[in-house]
Amino acid sequence: FLSLFERIKLLSIFMSFRAGINKKEALNYSIKSLNLAEKAIKQDSTNYFAFMQRANIYRYTPKTFNGSRDKAIEYYLKAEALIKKEIGINKKNWNYLHLLVTITETYIEQKNFKSAKIYCEKILKIEPNYYLIKNIILEM
Repeated sequence: FLSLFERIKLLSIFMSFRAGINKKEALNYSIKSLNLAEKAIKQDSTNYFAFMQRANIYRYTPKTFNGSRDKAIEYYLKAEALIKKEIGINKKNWNYLHLLVTITETYIEQKNFKSAKIYCEKILKIEPNYYLIKNIILEM
């Protein structure tokens, strides 16, 4: 059985997914997802995944509806700090790499190429042959 936190987190993800596929109800689902993500963070402020979900909501919500890549980066960086505590020295963790790539992409969207490059270097220290980073992002 899932804990209350896990149920809240999954509902938030589900609402975000629904917002992406149902444009007429996107705002309604986005607000529900946002509220559930906030509730998940209140339930467990040490769970990186809740912060990632919150960041994703900020990143993909249009500015008109309070979306913000700056706020998304804040939440992604908090998630990064939390996941590093959780995984310790084992940096070859798919969730960690995915988060680093997401941070990189968000910095690129902000046109903050200096920070994006720093994250590319972090990723390549862990996975030197990461195709997306090595052959696509750094070739841009």
